[in-house]
Amino acid sequence: MPSDAPDIHLEREFEKLRQERETFDQNKKHDEYWFFVKITMVGCSIFIMVFILGVASFILFNPKSFSETTVNIATVGLIGDIIASCASIWKLAMNPDSISKLKPITSENPQSSEQE
Repeated sequence: MPSDAPDIHLEREFEKLRQERETFDQNKKHDEYWFFVKITMVGCSIFIMVFILGVASFILFNPKSFSETTVNIATVGLIGDIIASCASIWKLAMNPDSISKLKPITSENPQSSEQE
């Protein structure tokens, strides 16, 4: 039996390494999906901002064609949209804290499993 102990220990280490590799790969794939979602959200935000900018600009450059209330709403909508878009783009894509950093899953001390 004592001769089997190193083999069992070695197999445990291989299994631990396999599980750590799968965990890292899963985290990596999860990161890729979130990156795609963030980029899509930023693209949609920019598209919506340009659309609202176009409509509000048309109303603001032709104020005689619209009521005073409509012009005021367009002004507030334009300012609010620009502020909200900048804030959401910062929060989703540009904020350094929102970017996850992949790191190794493996333990620093390989002797830790022997002590267990």
